[in-house]
Amino acid sequence: MSNVLTENEAAAVAAFSKMTEDAAKIADQYKAMAKTYEATLKLAEQYKAMLKPIEPMLKWYENQAKIYRGVSDIQESVTSSMKAIMGARGLKQSDLASALGLSASTISQKMTKRVAWTLDDIEKASEFFKVNPEALVAGHGFEPWTSGL
Repeated sequence: MSNVLTENEAAAVAAFSKMTEDAAKIADQYKAMAKTYEATLKLAEQYKAMLKPIEPMLKWYENQAKIYRGVSDIQESVTSSMKAIMGARGLKQSDLASALGLSASTISQKMTKRVAWTLDDIEKASEFFKVNPEALVAGHGFEPWTSGL
């Protein structure tokens, strides 16, 4: 038996050696990635612990945002309702301003949502338009604004 490798055997040994080196490199990369992953998990746990004391405050702010969105929706509804009624009845902003005891400029700001409608505004407008205040806040639904006239 000869100790000399054939050319094919030598190539196979070289390929196996290369695969072993590559596998070792991959294992080293995996170990490095695992350390990074573990460090990231540890950091995430630290962040969670840091957030724990402020969670109630975060929930409060989330609730405030929900309330604000609701108020914003109501303001949008009131503005839309006012515009719809005025359009259906051929009224101008100056007519509404007189009825509410406000300047035309203030009504313009309310119509462009730069200034919010107050409960007093809604009450006076509902009297002027001869509709329930709910109609201004919730819209008119399926009935036309001119019904009941």
